[in-house]
Amino acid sequence: MGKIIYVCHYDVENGSRKTSPAGLTLMNYVINTVNSLGRDITVFSPAQQHKNILKDRETVRINEKTTAIFMKSFKRYTKLKLPPRFIYVKQIENQTYKELYNLIDDGDTVIAYHSIPLMNVFLKLRKKKKFNFILQVAEIYADVSEDKKNRQKEIDFIKTADKYILISDLLKKELNIQNKECIVCSGLYEAEKEINTPPNDGKIHVVYAGTLESTKGGAYFAVESAKYLTEKYHVHILGFGNEQQKSQFLNFLETNEKEFNCTVTYDGCLQGEAYKNFLQGCHIGLSTQNPDGAYNATSFPSKILVYLANGLNVVSINIPVIEASPVSSVMNFYKESNPSEIAKAILSVDINKKSESRELINNLNQKFVSEINSLL
Repeated sequence: MGKIIYVCHYDVENGSRKTSPAGLTLMNYVINTVNSLGRDITVFSPAQQHKNILKDRETVRINEKTTAIFMKSFKRYTKLKLPPRFIYVKQIENQTYKELYNLIDDGDTVIAYHSIPLMNVFLKLRKKKKFNFILQVAEIYADVSEDKKNRQKEIDFIKTADKYILISDLLKKELNIQNKECIVCSGLYEAEKEINTPPNDGKIHVVYAGTLESTKGGAYFAVESAKYLTEKYHVHILGFGNEQQKSQFLNFLETNEKEFNCTVTYDGCLQGEAYKNFLQGCHIGLSTQNPDGAYNATSFPSKILVYLANGLNVVSINIPVIEASPVSSVMNFYKESNPSEIAKAILSVDINKKSESRELINNLNQKFVSEINSLL
């Protein structure tokens, strides 16, 4: 039986590498699920430092059954004539290939969290090594930029895998891979332990946790809807993005703050226990992304599962990928994506009604454990 290797842009809690909080949640869930089956797993992460910091390759023991290898980081700037971004990307790609070529043996099982920078690496590796290739696909990235040319390249790469962990059944249909073994994992199917409760301050705490990217619009819709809420509400934004996206959002927030009757705050970007603790201090979680984006057909807002796992009521846009999901029965939907409709859905939530979300999540977890055991 060969090794299990998980290739993903991973980082430890409170680390300094460039990662996606939503992605990390899914990655940790896969790691923990593989561990629960009694299997060891080696995580290889090519994630680079947030700041222009040079750091050597390091190996970290995550738990008794998990070892993480973090690739060395590279300097982003150069005096050479070629575009600095091109050189930076090629350095990472070449080093990733070299590390994985040495790490992977024939007969190993490699789970890879789909990302654009890893596509060329795996296309080359598949010509040199014979391994069981399981691709975890959370979205088709070209659907966000609406780049049709690159979308086909991305889909062609995805179809090179042997098996799949997909974010939704709709994505399975889109890829047309019915002849290959695949399982669906829309997010964290693991009810979190209760480590916090909302404060007894007379407020109803509402949280949007996700990207600050204006294209997806989630954070912006959350802020706009706050204009229609009463002083009884406190809307929290936990957002991640690059410096430009963060600056753009904070300017937007400042421009609109005079129109709020309720409290609206940007509370930074949290991970790990701090993230769970913050979520459990809220009553309602918002999934307010732009319903017109092409990515809605090939992605699932995993924040919904994170909210449910932490016992929150969830307010979400009603789009096919969510309506067809196994968690639709516990959702609070709004149909039209405008601020007043979002606010109506928030106002309609009965925070005193006991949520069934944790029980539902535990049932989905049992199913996923059985399915990933079969996949491996």
